[in-house]
Amino acid sequence: MLLANASHELRTPLARIRMGIELLDTRDSPERRAGLRQDIGELNALIDDLITMTRFDTGAVELSYETVDLFALATDEADRVEGSKVTGEHVEVSGDRRVLQHLIRNLMDNARKHGASPFEVSVCHTGNAVQLDVADQGPGVPTDEQHKVFEPFFRGADHQNTQGSGLGLSLVAQIAKAHGATLQILNSRQSTFRVVFPFL
Repeated sequence: MLLANASHELRTPLARIRMGIELLDTRDSPERRAGLRQDIGELNALIDDLITMTRFDTGAVELSYETVDLFALATDEADRVEGSKVTGEHVEVSGDRRVLQHLIRNLMDNARKHGASPFEVSVCHTGNAVQLDVADQGPGVPTDEQHKVFEPFFRGADHQNTQGSGLGLSLVAQIAKAHGATLQILNSRQSTFRVVFPFL
């Protein structure tokens, strides 16, 4: 099923790239070239997500655990997204730095694609846990879709045409599970995805 869905998702950016290249011969422009670069970037991201997902599914992923400053990692990722800020405190967790970076990046990308700025990331120590929140000003996830958003390739009713691999939140769930963390979706003052890690 993963391969069948992946082949469908791969066809869309490939078709846009093919058409864009054909049009370059007659109607070349900076905008068209920028669109091609974006399509190629989307394709690369999809392939990267597919490889990572497959490794998790087959148990082939090898995590290298170390002490990671979650606040510093969140700050690095938030710097990539315009209209974002990070609040909280420097708190350490035990995890794979590269994979945790992927988790935060996917949550930020999800907020950017489906939500609205400003985007806020907060990291804090609460009791015997470390809490990472990624919030935005969007409408949030409808209650009847919250149990589905972490499934591979799921798209909500209002986001059928949104660009992306459809694997971002599924990978977030896999990475959280591998680190003994839990996931929550909060729709109150802000639309928030919360990851709760065990305290180091």
